[in-house]
Amino acid sequence: MIKSVNDTNVWVAGIHWQTGAGRNILLHWQRGRFEHFISADIIFEIVRVLRQVFGYSDESLYDWYWLLLTGSTFVAPRMTPNVISGDPDDNKIIACALEGLVDYIVSEDKDLRRLGQYQTIRVVDKQAFLTILETD
Repeated sequence: MIKSVNDTNVWVAGIHWQTGAGRNILLHWQRGRFEHFISADIIFEIVRVLRQVFGYSDESLYDWYWLLLTGSTFVAPRMTPNVISGDPDDNKIIACALEGLVDYIVSEDKDLRRLGQYQTIRVVDKQAFLTILETD
């Protein structure tokens, strides 16, 4: 099974908009087409963005928090590598990916995407990941 860590921007697109690659990735995840890994830092960032940027209610945030937590494999990274110096906050995505031994990091973030690959983990955008899911 394909294993991934999806960045906050992927989840927010899938949760907030009813169409597009982010929504389709979310639907594939709900159907069990890939195993998603998440950490406390990532899930808290998703909730923060949905609250502060899009004004989601506490009730709705709780539902998404619970769904992401129970539908993903939760990991607690033992270390956070210093790979992205331009935006050190992005390193939490890499830490989660390393801990989960995933195949892909899915992100629209330019700093992460510039890596292309980190160790054995490919960094792809939403559309590329969707293509991978639909051809697997």
